[in-house]
Amino acid sequence: EDAASGCDSWDALVAATADCVIRPDVTISVVEGSSYTIASGASASIRGAGEAYSTIAGSSIDGGMPIFALDAHASLELADLTIESGHNSADAGAIRMEASSTLTVSRVVFRGHMGMMGAIMATGPYDGMPAASLAFYSTQFHENSAMHVRVGSGTTAAFYDCTFGALTDFYDAAMMTNVQYGALFLEEAARADLYSCDFKAPWTLWM
Repeated sequence: EDAASGCDSWDALVAATADCVIRPDVTISVVEGSSYTIASGASASIRGAGEAYSTIAGSSIDGGMPIFALDAHASLELADLTIESGHNSADAGAIRMEASSTLTVSRVVFRGHMGMMGAIMATGPYDGMPAASLAFYSTQFHENSAMHVRVGSGTTAAFYDCTFGALTDFYDAAMMTNVQYGALFLEEAARADLYSCDFKAPWTLWM
């Protein structure tokens, strides 16, 4: 058995010192009010048994933080699982990336995240640090609020064989209305490289 396969709870996942493997038919529930922060210079790898068999589920209560937070120079690899229901009105429900962090995602479903920046947001370069790096392979995005991915200024995100499904509304308190910005929100000088991707959302906007 894989020595790292004991990641069957949120506490075990966060405490793992090696690559984390989630066993089949396991749903890991995020502890309310917590976030898995990958510290500067650290790396983490989490893989499941397939999107239909391994799930990381957020809390239905707005905790003011994403499921995963990547500090500067941190890296995270995700594969073969579903990540759902992150609730963070401050920015993104699933993943927040600081400048110079790296995210690599393969065969993952991001579903039902509630935040004003959708499921994932990446910060552009600042204080001399380079932009974050994002690459997605055979990844699906469904029913996330306002947008699926927000790409920061000067940042490039690459998407290979990805599917962008429908969005849900996010209530913008400042505008006092529900908003949907589009599948991808690109800040100034940001870029999305798309290879064989499918957009099923009713509409998309590039900002």
